[in-house]
Amino acid sequence: MSENLGNGLIDMYAKFGDMESAEKLFDGMQMKTVFSWTSLLDGFIQKGELERASSIFNKMPKDTTAWNVMLSGYSEAGDMNSAETIFRAMPDRDLVSWNTMIVGYSQNKKYMKSLEMLTEMLRIGLEPDRIALVGLFSVCGYAGVLRIGEAIQSFVEKLNIKEEEVEVALLDMYSKCGDPEKALRVFHPISRKSVLAWTNMIVGLAMNGLANEALMFFHQMRDEGINPNEITFLGVLCACSYAGFVQKGKWLFNAMSKVHGITPRFEHYGCMVDLLGRAGLLKEAEMFIQDMPEKADAGIWGALLGACRMHGEVQMGEKIAKIVTQMDPYHSGRYILLSNIYAAENRWLDAEKVRKKMKTSGIRKTPGFSLVEMKGEMHQFIVGNR
Repeated sequence: MSENLGNGLIDMYAKFGDMESAEKLFDGMQMKTVFSWTSLLDGFIQKGELERASSIFNKMPKDTTAWNVMLSGYSEAGDMNSAETIFRAMPDRDLVSWNTMIVGYSQNKKYMKSLEMLTEMLRIGLEPDRIALVGLFSVCGYAGVLRIGEAIQSFVEKLNIKEEEVEVALLDMYSKCGDPEKALRVFHPISRKSVLAWTNMIVGLAMNGLANEALMFFHQMRDEGINPNEITFLGVLCACSYAGFVQKGKWLFNAMSKVHGITPRFEHYGCMVDLLGRAGLLKEAEMFIQDMPEKADAGIWGALLGACRMHGEVQMGEKIAKIVTQMDPYHSGRYILLSNIYAAENRWLDAEKVRKKMKTSGIRKTPGFSLVEMKGEMHQFIVGNR
């Protein structure tokens, strides 16, 4: 068997997940190239067998591609400490290496680290490409660091990047940072607006409380012949929830399957429960959950618990809290909601009992954090920091 044929077969077996055949063929090869090793390495990573992949990585001859494959494996597994160790050990790094770290930190909600990677990348004279830009705009949106996002936008303009994926990430950043006007300025010049662009704009308007505008964009999108997708409907249902458009929300939810052939997911059911709950239709919301084709998860019941807190419905709140804590016993938010329901009714002993149960069960509330930009650097603060 020729070397090229052997390498091709290993790569094929690895891509199909048949690692037993790939490894058997690999072991029988007399001449093993970096490509042979990397194909085997990538196969084990795709199957999530990182220990086996690490063992192969430590034995093999390495080029930048092999380093990047291992880097990507740890990043996708959420093990950013190991990814950073690999990254720092690399003799040579290319744009793929930097992108993997920037996007990896972003996806694992380590926004400060992602921005630190950008700073380090710029310091050595590398400019972010499309993949890095999309990841960075996402970071700035979630972290709410508008100034850094605007600085990154200058790279987009400087490099004259007109790719929709980057433009959509930019408008999404402005929406998440609470500036829908700037998001609209990015949206309107996009020459060919796909469902991705329309959906992000609709979701952005909805999250900023502009429900009427979100629904107007939805109808305009339909008028232009663009079919909505699952995420589009999440946006318009959220808009209806924020604005209290109960009948409109019901119509849109029914239209998902009957008009557009889209099967509602748990997230859509959650939006409907939130819509009914905010409107004070708690019994209807409960019946809606009970009539779901699949058993509701803790998130959907949690939306109803939040509505009970909003409307001071203690009796139903107690019942729903029992359901959600049985389904998700270590989620601190459920206990805190019930405690707040009791506190709002001046039932301090009951509120204290809930807090004590949290303490004895070892359940802690995840602390919130703030990001503050000072002299070009981002600083993260949690409760108790100075």
